[in-house]
Amino acid sequence: MNPQALLETRSLTVEIAGKQVCRDLYMSVRPGESWAILGINGVGKTTLLHTLAGLRLPAAGEVLVEAMPLAGMTRRQAAAKIGLLLQTSEDPFPSTLLDTALIGRHPYLGRLEWESARDEAIAKGALAEVGLEGMEQRFAHTLSGGERRLLALATLLTQDPPLCLLDEPSNHLDLHQQIAVLDLLRERARARTAMIMVLHDVNLAVRYCDHVLLLYGGGETIQGETGAVIDEDRLSRLYRHRVVALAGEGRNVYLPG
Repeated sequence: MNPQALLETRSLTVEIAGKQVCRDLYMSVRPGESWAILGINGVGKTTLLHTLAGLRLPAAGEVLVEAMPLAGMTRRQAAAKIGLLLQTSEDPFPSTLLDTALIGRHPYLGRLEWESARDEAIAKGALAEVGLEGMEQRFAHTLSGGERRLLALATLLTQDPPLCLLDEPSNHLDLHQQIAVLDLLRERARARTAMIMVLHDVNLAVRYCDHVLLLYGGGETIQGETGAVIDEDRLSRLYRHRVVALAGEGRNVYLPG
């Protein structure tokens, strides 16, 4: 057990529909680190992320958060440590952007306790960070897909957990917003948190993540520092299509061959 790790997996095996996502996975994520999970569609990236969040049980092994078994935590305890950005967002009830962002403060409130002025200030600050300043009283269901993604990110920032698990955080965002959001998340990670992101764009992973976990299917994984793991051969096998590297500004750019 690594007492410095925010999240640690020990001999973790995850399965879905009779398929192994990972087998006997040992993984240690420390404060300040940014991880990418890469793999083809259907390999189990989201399933693994949900297992790390405690939403589903592993087939074997365990997940520890700050050296405590995740399986033994209450949902409130886990929510104070782990924030999860789902792949898609829904609006089952009419709600303003401010009210939606304030959901992030619920792990810290007592039963029947209302949000304080400080909670509102945190939520308004998070909305401003993602570019939704001045829209606090607008209803969430009137937003575009990209704006809803920004609102979901603002809710996560309002929660402000030590560990952020993000399923395709750049989904629905234009190029400018992708870079702005990932810049923001990386700076937050460097300052006081850690993040694990499911990504489809390998170049965003290379740009923003210092560690990667590759899911090959059948339980096979490779993990480590991004510069040591990512190369043409591994990516070509990962995506089952030839990938070539081109020299970019300070880093390689990977394109389909």
